[in-house]
Amino acid sequence: KTAYEISTRDWSSDVCSSDLTIAAAAGAGFVIEKASLFGSVRHAIADLHYLYATTARERGQGKPVHGPDEAARRLSDHVKQDQKTGILFGRERTGLENEDIALADAICTFPVDPEFASLNLSQAVLSMSYAWRSAQDEGQTLPFSHKTKWPPASREALLNFFEYLDEKLDERGFYRPASKKPRMSMNLHNI
Repeated sequence: KTAYEISTRDWSSDVCSSDLTIAAAAGAGFVIEKASLFGSVRHAIADLHYLYATTARERGQGKPVHGPDEAARRLSDHVKQDQKTGILFGRERTGLENEDIALADAICTFPVDPEFASLNLSQAVLSMSYAWRSAQDEGQTLPFSHKTKWPPASREALLNFFEYLDEKLDERGFYRPASKKPRMSMNLHNI
């Protein structure tokens, strides 16, 4: 059974019961309905066995640091051992406090531009969610794919098509000025 727990200092209990919030969840209302609110991060993580804190900045805490893919694999390994795990995300504006990061076992950071080492909350959650899902789906196929209906065209058929295309475009006055026709034609072929 998966528990979705939300630790916050800014939310009110109205958020989790709001019809607007459920509607905005786009079919994932069950996540909101199972959310729990806590007065502190410490209370929110009390039953977890392993915890990551997300941050874009080095905090000098001497904790192991992993990227999202490695963090997701490690979390998945803990879950396979029937351990409860979690990921702390900070506030949109200020991120996590150092005291919150101190509660974690490890840090997860993202390979962002060092000149702008920041992700907004939704980007961080999306990146971690994708990494988590990828760690669970290793070796599985995508839910759908494009099925090729015909084999690729032979080189002869392709060149015949380009000759026909060039002829029709030339008839319509597409190649202007005429001196640029060879380059324009080559660019169309390259596309």
